[in-house]
Amino acid sequence: MMDYLNSKEARETARKYADILHAARPASEESLRKHPRMPLENRAKIFSPFAALRGYEQEIAREGWKMRRVERPTPSEGEIEKLSAKLAQVMKGMEVQLFYFQEDTADRSDRHMGCYCEIVGKVEAVDPVAQTIRINGQVIPFADIQDVAGSMILGEENIRDFLLSEEWKRTSSKRESEK
Repeated sequence: MMDYLNSKEARETARKYADILHAARPASEESLRKHPRMPLENRAKIFSPFAALRGYEQEIAREGWKMRRVERPTPSEGEIEKLSAKLAQVMKGMEVQLFYFQEDTADRSDRHMGCYCEIVGKVEAVDPVAQTIRINGQVIPFADIQDVAGSMILGEENIRDFLLSEEWKRTSSKRESEK
């Protein structure tokens, strides 16, 4: 791309406005009365972003939500057991990552549609009676949870490794000797 300052148009413009190009702004009392200086707060507003299409971002988000919509999954008995074992390890104050199904509330015609969501945070409460868990102020039913992960949650393979570990053997032999 050609440098504008060295172009023919730039040289013509500089020649045309040469008498005022490097002049200072008029500071006479009369010019300041006619054209008062704008405060810095208002000058900043001139350069603020402008949204030419109101609601465009919301519409894009809504369309994205529609594209991510899936049918509510039906887990198998084995998946339910694995998830129950993980949820039994969750306690208040633990840092966890939940993957859950969120039903589409905008379209009530099809109640089995929604999308997968993820939330990371500290567990505020676990209610086994109501079968809910609260993280970051959001209450999630156990039925909607697809998977849970955390540093203190042992998966199936980790539980097997723990049971085969030396620590488990020591604690189990200690328990047997106490009997």
